[in-house]
Amino acid sequence: MSYIEDIKLGKAMIGKEEFKKLIEEYYEQNKRIDKLCEIFPDSFGDPIFDWGFRMFDKLLDSYFDEIGRDWISYYLYENPEKRYYQDDEEMPLETLDDLWVLIESHRK
Repeated sequence: MSYIEDIKLGKAMIGKEEFKKLIEEYYEQNKRIDKLCEIFPDSFGDPIFDWGFRMFDKLLDSYFDEIGRDWISYYLYENPEKRYYQDDEEMPLETLDDLWVLIESHRK
């Protein structure tokens, strides 16, 4: 069963394990899409793939404020050094547990 099938309507906050499962499934789905695009290069940008990305964004919008979503995007797409700086101190951002510490206070 997928994360989306597990969602209960009206749930106020996402927990750590649910969040980790969501991100892990997102990574796996992206791998499948990448493989399909290798086989069928013309399918890149197809609306069927776009729909999944929009649903992922809607889930994040429903669970996190803008700051939390920005950190999640940074972690997923812009984090080559696997760290960030807070008050001139280097902080790890290598794992989903590291990300959770950073975004937990930004849940809705």
